[in-house]
Amino acid sequence: MCLLMQEQVKSRSRRR
Repeated sequence: MCLLMQEQVKSRSRRR
């Protein structure tokens, strides 16, 4: 249901 939020979280986590 929160695909947009999860996508941003993954992007932020992948930007490590």
